[in-house]
Amino acid sequence: MAAVAGYDGKVAVGTSDVAQVRNWNADIQREEVDTTHMNDGAGGWRSFISGLGAGTGSMDLNWDMTDTNGQKVLQDAVLNPPAMPPTVKLYVDGTHYYSGSIIVTNVSPSVGVDGLAEATVNFRFTGAVSYT
Repeated sequence: MAAVAGYDGKVAVGTSDVAQVRNWNADIQREEVDTTHMNDGAGGWRSFISGLGAGTGSMDLNWDMTDTNGQKVLQDAVLNPPAMPPTVKLYVDGTHYYSGSIIVTNVSPSVGVDGLAEATVNFRFTGAVSYT
């Protein structure tokens, strides 16, 4: 597989790109369900099946609340949660992305005298996560 340059990545909320994204990450998991039982013929080894899926993620931004269809939507989702969770697309490159509805769990703005105003947005996927 060829290496993919990170500068082609982006984040979209609904159909709008989020401004000033520096990086994003996602942790998509699948629980394991222990099916081990006595005298199962496995010679003392545990056995498992796939259980429930879940995922979390975050993104680091150069803070810009003039981005009313991106950053502000994410901030508003934690300050005043909408009835319908926002859907995000986390683009790896121009055409490939992970997608799902999210609950924004926290927004952490940060301002230092020697740098840009920044924010970290943390979220949890609610429902299925897909890859296109």
